[in-house]
Amino acid sequence: MNYLLLVAVVAVGIYLYWSDKKNWELVYETSGHAMKEAQAMFSYLNRHGLKCRLKTSPARGFGGTGVFTHPSLLASVKIEVHKKDVERALNLLADYQQ
Repeated sequence: MNYLLLVAVVAVGIYLYWSDKKNWELVYETSGHAMKEAQAMFSYLNRHGLKCRLKTSPARGFGGTGVFTHPSLLASVKIEVHKKDVERALNLLADYQQ
């Protein structure tokens, strides 16, 4: 019986992960060296009420070794927005000026 409960919990977890992942669209990507610019754009979108998230990915050879704060260790920085906000985000980014 405990085995069935464990399988059910894992199945729900996988579904929630997959469901969350399909609701986000990439609207901006840059190298880790442009982290400040990406953060500024992310803040700009947030201020305009868009549901968005900032994601980073480590450069090759550094995967799984912890949290990276130095931009030179990042391969890319991505801004994703909720799929319902994609068009609005792209319009805002087109008008964005730092």
